[in-house]
Amino acid sequence: MDGMAKYGPWAFMLGLAVAVISGFVNLGSWVPMLLLVLGLIVGLLNVKDKEVMMFLVAGIALTVGLGSLGVLAESIGYGLELLVPIFNNIAFFVGPAIGITALKAIISITRD
Repeated sequence: MDGMAKYGPWAFMLGLAVAVISGFVNLGSWVPMLLLVLGLIVGLLNVKDKEVMMFLVAGIALTVGLGSLGVLAESIGYGLELLVPIFNNIAFFVGPAIGITALKAIISITRD
């Protein structure tokens, strides 16, 4: 790995850790901004050209799936509603990565 590329995997792991931990413990109002920045870093540094399509499909599926799981967990109850903030945080983290990857794909397509 060269230069900044080595920070991408760390941003991904840190983003997931912050998303899960802050789902259980209120870490403060700065968490959404941190998740947004980490998501942008992941989108910029982690996704290679050959991985764009798979990342976009998986990211969209994950985001939609987490939303559905959140609704299901709230409706079932039995303590499962405690998972909803984690689902939301992960979606908030993955969203910017999806957006920046989609933007990179559009730029790449229009260059050709």
